[in-house]
Amino acid sequence: MSSPSLADKSTRDVKSPISLCPARQPDVFIVPARYALSEQPAQHSCFSPATKTASHPMALRRLRVGYLYLWHAQGPLKRYAVAADGRLQLQGLDAPHSELASGSDAGISLKKDKDAWLLYTERPIGAEQYQQLEDPQQRSTHMRKIALPRVARELETEHCPPLTQAEKLLAELMPEVREQAMAQDQQKNAAAHKAGIDQLSKQMMDNPSYETIKPYTDAMLWQAQLDEASAQYPDASEHPIGEWSVVPWDVAGTDAWLQQAKSQAADLWPVFAAVDDDLGVLRDLNFEQVSVNLAEEEWDHNNALKGMVAGFINSLINEDGAELSNQFNYIYRERDLELTPEQGETLLQQRHKLEALMDEETQVNRDMRRALGHSAADARLAEIKQEQEIVMAPVRAFIPADLQNQVQLVIMNYVTTKATNMTDARSGAQVSERVDLVGMQKWISQTAEPHQQRLVDRRSVLLADTEAYLDRHGPTLWYADFDSEEHCTWLSELSLNTLSELCSTGPGTQLAMNLLRAPSVNQPLSMLSSGFSPSLMDLADRAVNVQAALESPTQEAVGKLLSSLVAAGKLTWLSGLGGPNGTDWSQAVSRLSAAFTALQAENLTGAGSSSNLIQRFPPSLRGMLLILRLGSDTVFKAGSLGFHLSGSTGQKLWDWSQYAGKQLQKGLTPVANQIKSLNKFGGLLPLAALLLHVSNVASINKRDQGRENDDVRGLEHAAENFKVGAALSAVIGSAWEATGQVEISKFGMKAPIITLFGFTTGVLATFASITELATLSAEMYKEGAYWTDDHWARLSHDSAVMALMTAQTGLGGYATYMVLIGEWLTKDAIAWFTLRLSPVGWLLLIVEGLYLAWNYFKDSELQLFLEQCCWGNQRRWGNSPEQQSAELQTLVNLLFKPKVIADGHITSRQLGGGGNSIVLGSETDDLQILLPGAEPERTQLYLCLVAVNDRGSATDCTLQWLEKLNSEWMPYHNGMGLSLSGKLPECLNTRYWQVQVLYHSPLALQTGALSTEPEKLVIGGGMGMRYIINGSAVTEHKTNDGPLVIDRFKSQLVNPEKLRPKDAS
Repeated sequence: MSSPSLADKSTRDVKSPISLCPARQPDVFIVPARYALSEQPAQHSCFSPATKTASHPMALRRLRVGYLYLWHAQGPLKRYAVAADGRLQLQGLDAPHSELASGSDAGISLKKDKDAWLLYTERPIGAEQYQQLEDPQQRSTHMRKIALPRVARELETEHCPPLTQAEKLLAELMPEVREQAMAQDQQKNAAAHKAGIDQLSKQMMDNPSYETIKPYTDAMLWQAQLDEASAQYPDASEHPIGEWSVVPWDVAGTDAWLQQAKSQAADLWPVFAAVDDDLGVLRDLNFEQVSVNLAEEEWDHNNALKGMVAGFINSLINEDGAELSNQFNYIYRERDLELTPEQGETLLQQRHKLEALMDEETQVNRDMRRALGHSAADARLAEIKQEQEIVMAPVRAFIPADLQNQVQLVIMNYVTTKATNMTDARSGAQVSERVDLVGMQKWISQTAEPHQQRLVDRRSVLLADTEAYLDRHGPTLWYADFDSEEHCTWLSELSLNTLSELCSTGPGTQLAMNLLRAPSVNQPLSMLSSGFSPSLMDLADRAVNVQAALESPTQEAVGKLLSSLVAAGKLTWLSGLGGPNGTDWSQAVSRLSAAFTALQAENLTGAGSSSNLIQRFPPSLRGMLLILRLGSDTVFKAGSLGFHLSGSTGQKLWDWSQYAGKQLQKGLTPVANQIKSLNKFGGLLPLAALLLHVSNVASINKRDQGRENDDVRGLEHAAENFKVGAALSAVIGSAWEATGQVEISKFGMKAPIITLFGFTTGVLATFASITELATLSAEMYKEGAYWTDDHWARLSHDSAVMALMTAQTGLGGYATYMVLIGEWLTKDAIAWFTLRLSPVGWLLLIVEGLYLAWNYFKDSELQLFLEQCCWGNQRRWGNSPEQQSAELQTLVNLLFKPKVIADGHITSRQLGGGGNSIVLGSETDDLQILLPGAEPERTQLYLCLVAVNDRGSATDCTLQWLEKLNSEWMPYHNGMGLSLSGKLPECLNTRYWQVQVLYHSPLALQTGALSTEPEKLVIGGGMGMRYIINGSAVTEHKTNDGPLVIDRFKSQLVNPEKLRPKDAS
């Protein structure tokens, strides 16, 4: 027998012959916990989760709300409800499902001489299942064995680490994680903590006692710890600990639960009893995928436009094999040339190598012949020729021999265009001068690309873990009762919260397809489409009945068919799934519809041409079709290749691309394209000025025919009429003076002709300049207006002209006035006026010359966009959603704006019967529409053509014109796309035509965004592009230019077959 003194000094080592065994009591105390995702890995040899995860390490956490089943020794089976605080509450086996806010026990005391088995579930198991668990073999299959005798011997065993190691095992209580959580709490709730301490301080000061002093001192100590943690982790609140977890991260709650467990254990040896929670892991993985997607959406919201514009800018200056191969395929489409991006890269590499050899060849001919002689030079030239053949060899393998030289020209033009865009040449984009390339490339390399890589990497590990745990979910849900409405509702919610984010990426969609392709009771989530009804998974032998039910005008046939397949209670549950209430089932189906659509396409590809609708669908869709038909207004209509849905619910369930076009909101950016003429009021060529302005008046009258004048157009007409008046005054004065008469005598008063008409010319020209300044101001009030360098130039020009014309007015008026009052003689007034008008004329000539030079050298539309875009040196648009939408709309319009070309002829008609009066006019014969970026298979185009007669009545001629419409590929020098042309229909007394082109953005089509708000996905904005055509003259009518007659007519969808060129394969 050992001495007491030795026993007192002994350690608590269970193997020591002189120690007191910590598990010496008849019972041990088990604290159930779950294997869960964590911030840091648990460190213990008994910690043994079933699957190794890549996205997060694993640790122990409190049980989630659910149920814990216990079998100890010979039984019986016991059931504990797990409350929201992780504590346990003993219940009867048949108690209904309910969620408790709090429980009474943190653990369970059990006799240590017999093993125990634990099972954690989200829902109560049924009577049939808990009877199965009376079988030892079934318990071994479905429950976690807790080897209590081994715990008594060794103080721990697999899945049962001791409670004394909690800080190494519990996810929330690991020291570093705990510190970060405290820092986050302090940074988020500092004001609340201070207010609480102030309140405790006041209570202590008002009533000093142990009961008030201790809470205050404890709070101050806790506040000191919070401050220390916050200083150690200053950025903790930016990335909160456990933000990926469905169950909120709760350090204080976990610590209180642990302390209660220690208190309830008393003298018993406490150990954790870790059970698997595969569904909890799946929920966390899906929840984090939601967070990743939201973070990506937020990042895209702030940066997607920058990335898109940066990609566009890089496409202007960077050589790309894919781009070059597309150009070749388009140019030589008649030769069926299908180059790959890799072959395009080969062509670029070959071109650069050839250029180096050609430069060397030039150097040899220029320098080497003199330095080394002709023989050495010829030898080197022969080597160069041989090297050129080696370089050309790979290209000859995929380029026909007769196209070799032409291909080299195309490559040279392509490479030259890229190089020119980086220079200051007017013909190029002048990218280096207008764009902050250094900042843009730095953003791409240091922000955009790392961000995208982080997303790819994060999603990759999340999907890998999701796939691993989906493979395990079948045994986890062994207790699911597919005839229970409660269980099926729960399975719907589980599907939504574990699978909903899979289809946000291509690999995730493939994972969903693999799960849903073959529904099985062994994989309960795979039965989502059939409403978790095994009887609806295979309906091949009822194909005729199913098709008849789907296509019946009422739901009665569907109800009769399903009532023969499922129980009455389950039928009631199924009937409520497909309705408009947004149940978990319908939301899950909707979120996974990309996978269902892919399965449909996969099945139809190899389905042949079966005449029965249901036989052309995979098993995963057949039950879903019946459920949708039973529970909603969805109607299924069979076609030669498939089916389509109608009804509000059908549209909601299958419109899975509704989020793709959110960034593509349409705005309007006006393009300043006013062409100003030279002003030569009273100059050396008054007659030429008169003819010019009369022509301008006729031109703008023709331009604005058929549309109401807004403020801008009204002022433009007024200004041009003032200019005509000024020019006419100058012509009259010059003509009168040319007769030799120098003054006018009237009512006994004399006035010099040159000074008088100089005055009237100046007055009218001054009014013209004032009106043009008013026009400039009116333009700024129009929607989407923006002040540019061109507006500054116009302001400077018009202001200078107004000042000079005011000076001319003053000079002419003063000289005329002095003659009228008899102070000056006519000759003296003329000499004085002519002398002082000469500098005015030279200054006017300089102003007009400078403005003419500005118009010649002013920016192209592309150069202007580059300078004003988000990477430009003079940024125009801000970061608000509206501003970003306007910038994107401008880019889309720049790339894909349709061009209308009219072909007409001159007409004449006789006035009266004398034959001496003829009126000239014009008529339009043919119309051509160029659609950049259009493809026959992926183009959606609406057209409207209206003829307006002399009385202003409009006739819709769209259908007649569409019948004659021909489609061709655009000539390559005009771009890549489609050219639609056709002869206009005969329409009597047509004065002019109006055309509306609703061309859906190819960019929107590529993102699959055409299904939502189609009116906002049109080039030019919601109204599309509208044109007024008079003879061969085409006037673009912008959206902010006001209404047109054509707005009252409905545009017609152009049949895709009409868009297919005759030579298209």
